[in-house]
Amino acid sequence: YLKAAENQQCLLEDLAKGCARINCGYASVYTDTQGNRWLPDQDFKGSGAYGSSGASWVDRGDIEIQDAAAPRVYQTESYGGRVVYTVPVPNGKYNLRLHFAETFVKNTLPGMRLISVKVNDRVVPDKIDPLRLAGAFAKPYVLELKDIPVYDGVIEVELTENAEINGIEVEKDGP
Repeated sequence: YLKAAENQQCLLEDLAKGCARINCGYASVYTDTQGNRWLPDQDFKGSGAYGSSGASWVDRGDIEIQDAAAPRVYQTESYGGRVVYTVPVPNGKYNLRLHFAETFVKNTLPGMRLISVKVNDRVVPDKIDPLRLAGAFAKPYVLELKDIPVYDGVIEVELTENAEINGIEVEKDGP
């Protein structure tokens, strides 16, 4: 649990500076081309540190990602039938950016991957189709969710059906 606690401390430090980032499906710290630190993914163990549950991880290697300042984020992913990220944060309001890119070589047509998304009790009404929304294979799509209230010290991102996610950004929005 020591490493998980250290990663959680880094998340809170980054959040205090404006934005914390998690590179889904990647076990190391990554710094993107703009100098932003992306923290490693880790299993959620209920120890007060962020993490994922129900996820398998894949690294697509050096697949070329179109138009990305953080290409490594889109070369790795968490996927599964039900993937949940639990992120302990101070109470308040948050903005989230959920990063997606279709990189599975068998999913080359729109509609092949439809993801249901729920953040805390807020359901995103339309299913996410990363390929259709990005307009191309291996091209990023970012879903922005604003004004997510946190009253119990946790942001929970739940993805179901044919879920995949590449990255999560958490930004403090207000008190």
